Amino acid sequence: MWLIELFRKGIELLSNRAMVFVILNWVFFSSILMGSLLVQVERVTTPISVELKSFWEAASLVGRVFVFNLFVSSFMVVTLPGIAFFALSPLLLFVKGTLWGSSLANMPSWRVLVILPTLILEGEAYVLAGVAGVNLGLSWLRPWWLYEGDIPRKEAFLKAWNECSHIYSWVTMILFLAAVMEVATIIFS
Repeated sequence: MWLIELFRKGIELLSNRAMVFVILNWVFFSSILMGSLLVQVERVTTPISVELKSFWEAASLVGRVFVFNLFVSSFMVVTLPGIAFFALSPLLLFVKGTLWGSSLANMPSWRVLVILPTLILEGEAYVLAGVAGVNLGLSWLRPWWLYEGDIPRKEAFLKAWNECSHIYSWVTMILFLAAVMEVATIIFS
């Protein structure tokens, strides 16, 4: 029951921050397109092949991909810099999207279509992590932009940190699904 409440509060929070969510989606996914269009290199593909001998090896790979994406790619790269300055989260999403796009430019179309579900899931999780970073950064820099009334910076930051936990419930769930998709894509392609 508490998990459902956590997800419900996350959706409620995102609906309150819909403009930030939409802008960060636009920044991230358009930068993927831009990165793929800017790269003018010869199409060279390097097949990824992983031979997994058991279910447990696949589960272990899912766990490693999930933990890396959650702690390094979303929290450390996207959310934490936003705490220092709120504009860093969108900037790093832009850089991440451009790098993804440039790596997609070298892939044949069929492979891009195969990894598209993973790209969408993982990208959306990073956008949500960016929303958390913007909220945390604005909470101590300009708390009146986030909350009504004259709220002290420390109280605003603690409130934003609590909201961040609701957003990260969604980030965690989406990144887990993306890790399962990514490993399945590697195994079956």
